[in-house]
This record gives sequence, C-alpha cells and structure tokens, in this order.
Amino acid sequence: MTDIKTLLKEARKLIDEKAFKEAQECCKNILRKDKQNYLGLVLLGKALNESDQAPLAYQKAIAAKPDHPLAWVGLANYYEQKDDDVAKLKLIPIYGEILKLQIDEEKALECITKLGHLGISLKNGKTLLTLAEFMKNFQEGQSTLPSYPQSWIGQGLIAETIREEEAMDLFRHASRLGYHPESALGYADWVCRTLKNEDCQRNTELKYVIEGLHAVTYAIDLVEWFSSFEPDNACACTILGILQERNGLLRSALKSYEKGFDNAEDDKKNITLLNIGRIQVRIGNYDDAINSYKAITEASLDSTCGLALALYKKGLYEEAYSAYDTALHWLSNNDNEKADLLVAMAGIAYMYKGADDAKTLLFHSIQISQKKPTPYSLFAICSLGIAHSDQSLSKLALSELQKYEHDPDFGYDIGFLKSYLVGDDNLELGIKLLSDSLQNHPSNANLWFCLAQYCLKADKSKIASRCAQRAIVSARYSEQDCNSPKMLATASIAEHVAGDHTKAMVIAKEGLHMYPCQSEVWAAVLLSILNNKVWVEKKDWILRAIVNMRRNLDISRPLSRWITLIEKKLSKLLQL
Repeated sequence: MTDIKTLLKEARKLIDEKAFKEAQECCKNILRKDKQNYLGLVLLGKALNESDQAPLAYQKAIAAKPDHPLAWVGLANYYEQKDDDVAKLKLIPIYGEILKLQIDEEKALECITKLGHLGISLKNGKTLLTLAEFMKNFQEGQSTLPSYPQSWIGQGLIAETIREEEAMDLFRHASRLGYHPESALGYADWVCRTLKNEDCQRNTELKYVIEGLHAVTYAIDLVEWFSSFEPDNACACTILGILQERNGLLRSALKSYEKGFDNAEDDKKNITLLNIGRIQVRIGNYDDAINSYKAITEASLDSTCGLALALYKKGLYEEAYSAYDTALHWLSNNDNEKADLLVAMAGIAYMYKGADDAKTLLFHSIQISQKKPTPYSLFAICSLGIAHSDQSLSKLALSELQKYEHDPDFGYDIGFLKSYLVGDDNLELGIKLLSDSLQNHPSNANLWFCLAQYCLKADKSKIASRCAQRAIVSARYSEQDCNSPKMLATASIAEHVAGDHTKAMVIAKEGLHMYPCQSEVWAAVLLSILNNKVWVEKKDWILRAIVNMRRNLDISRPLSRWITLIEKKLSKLLQL
C-alpha cells in the first residue's frame, strides 16, 4: 500500500496541475489512513477549491493543530477569492489569528497590509472599532521593520477613514522611506485637502504642517517623481498644477493643467478647463481664458463667473455684465451667492453706466440678504459714498459693517474706513478709532501701519516710528497683503522727524538690504544721508542713486519731482 508521505506529494502535484477531483480522491485516501492528518486536511481544503465544503476542511485542520499557520492561510485565501462583505468580515478574525502565530516578518507585514486594505473597503460603522485595532497592528509592523514603507502607507490609508488628521503625516513619512506611487499621490492629495480647509491659515497646527514643513514644495517633488513613471495620469497632472499654482509657478501650472486636459476622461474635462481658464486670467491671457471658459460643455456658477471675470479684464463690460446676470438668475444656489454677484455687477455697471445704476444694484444686494448683508456689498456702498462725497451713505454702510468688526478678515478695512471718514477734519479722532480697532486686532500689520501714518501727520513722530516698526514685525507673521518696504520707509522718516538721525539711517539701510528694488526705501536712505554731515562727501553717490532710481525703479510722480529737485541742487554745488 502507498504510504501517507507519497500520497501527500501526489496530492500537492495534482493541486499544482489543477486536477482538483483527482486531488480530492488522493486526500480522502490520506484521511482514511489518518483522520486527523493536518496536511491532508489542508490539502483537501485546497483541492475543494471554491466549494462550500473547503472551509470545513480547513476548520478541521485548525481544530487538530490551532498553532500552525497553514490552515489559517488557506482559509484566508479561500475567503479572499470571494467578493462580498460577508466573506470580508470573516477575514478579519482570520488575519488576526495569523498575526498571533509565529510567522516571518515579511508574511506578517503582508498580512498587516491586507488588513489595512480590508479595513478601508469596509467603511460601515460596525468595523470602525476593528479599524482601530488595525492601527495597532500597523504600529506592530513598524516596530518589527520601521523602514518598511508599505506599513506606513497602509496606516495612512486607514487613517483616511478614522483619523484623518494623521493621514498626511503618515504618507509624508512613507515617502521619506522611499518612492511609492500610493504615498506620493496620497501625500500630495492631503496637502491639497489641507489647503482647501478654511481654517488652514488660522489653525496653527495646520499652518505649521503646510509652511513649517514646506509641504507644497515637497508635494510638488513627489508628484513630479510620480509623473516620471506615469506621465499620462490626468489626476497627477491636475494635482501638480494646483500645487504649482499655489507656489506662484503659474506658467508651469498652466502646462500641467493642459497636459491633464489632454489625458482626462471626457466627463472630467470641464473641471480641467476651469483650472486652465483661471490660470490664463491670472497670467493675463484674457482671450485664451474666454475661449477656455466657453469650451466648457456644462455651465456652472464657477465657469460662468470665470467667464465674466475674463470678459471684464478684457474690457468687455457689457458682455461681462450679461454673464454675471446669467449666473445670478440661473446658477446661484443661495442668497449670499446672489448678493455677491450683484456686487460684482454693480462694479461693472459703475464702469459703463454710472453711479446711480451701481447704487441700485448694491441696495438690491442688501435686500436679498436682509438679515445680515454681506460685507462686500457694504464695503462697495461705503466706497461709493466716499467717491461721491456722500458721507451719510458711507456712515450708513459703516454702521452695518459693525457686525463684522471682530472678524479678522475685515478688521483692517473697517478700521481704515472709519478713520478715513473723520481723518481730514479730526486727526485725533481718527487715531482713536484706529486704536479701538487695534484693541480687537492687535496683530494686524496694516492697522499698525495706518496708525503710524496718522501719527506722523499729527506730529507724533516717535509714536509713528514705533507703530511702523510694530507693523513690520507683525507683517513677518501675517498672511495679509502688507507693504513692508513702505513700513520701513515710514519708520525711518518718523525717526528722522523725531530728531534721531542715526536710528533713521539704520532703519533705512536695513530696508535697503531687504528691499533693494523699492523706491520708497531708496528715498528714505537719501533723506537720511542728506541730513547727515557726510552728505557733502557722498554727493557723487547720491547722484548715482538718483539715476538708478529713475532708470530701474518704479517711482511715483511726487517722488520723481523730489529727486529731480535734489539732483538740480547737487549739480549746482558740483559746478561751484
């Protein structure tokens, strides 16, 4: 009679040849000789292949030797072939048991990776606690082999489901261990999601993750790396374009978007055209932008407003007005959108119809959002009142803007407008109003700068210098659009007026080192030198500086007149 060892070899061979019926008979012969033969039961499970009886064979093998991994792995392979949630749920405890057994590192990490993918595919509430256990399993994988990138990638994929805030860190760490397409695209995707978050600039943790860790630049490198392997991936091209646009690389972003458009599926081309049109407007290619927006097959609020903006920039005011009107009546979804569209239409109407039509549209905007008018409509009405010397209209708008006084996005604008309306008649009151605004927004660089200018007008030069220097410090940590060169020039001039010529010179020189292409800083340096004893020795240098300013810098008309006057006086002195 054939011994069990020979039968086992024959059964393996038949299974490899996919002769499953013959293999089943061979396994049954083994089990007739030894009912509890572990390998015989495992091979019978394999021979039964996709039959419903296969799990029973594996379970009998597990009952015979629960500490051996072969039967567990065979049972896992059986359920992996099934594509239903019931089978996937059965896999959860099976993978857990495999991990408890003494298996080598590579198989353990492979099992952990499978656990991660399984957890992601089961996103219902019942599996969330199990997912938390997966996190622990992945950490075990990392402690076994910390430089195994798939383990970190798997944990990042799981974090997307249950702990989103950790996903970006995990993908970044996986990317640093080596290139992997999943981690490269995963990290870039999470950078884009974070940038889209409205709290990105206000939340210190998110701000550090993006700016402190140079997330955008690093993500660009990763996506370019990904694109070198998959150059025709439309999703990667679009993500790369978004990141390049964020970094100010507008022409590179346009190329990426165009490449993404060429490779995009038909139902995604409209989204890519939106990106292309937006970039073309920013670059100044208004004709191309108009064509891009018109090529979009399904109109949306974004596409119609983009087209209107491109038409407005091109100077086609009536067409732009008509496009905004279409968006207002057919594509806007809520009252706030309608109110903002009316503000845009009012701006265009002011350009080619006049103030009365613009005013009508702005009041209509306020009526639409009656409970809380949008700040943009109120700012527009206030500006219209200032432009046409209608103080009652401006004050009416400002009284409504008090609702937004504590909002950091509008603190400077409201503070400036309040002080501007009284500043010409009462500088002290203007200074007081700005000081009140600074109580609410003490880190607002533009408010400090505005206060410095008012103090300089009120002959409070030392206070003006301190305010300007505070503005410079605040500007370094601010996301606002700040004019730091003007702040430095104001601080230097204020010190000069206060009589501290040495400090005025120091601040002006500091500004020149930081901003060598800004005319205001050069003017502050010239003023400091002209009021110093060394100016006679520096006459030639001053004249060369004036020539440089006139040739290479963008200078205002009053500044041009001032340097011309200095030039004439110095030329006369040189002739003596």
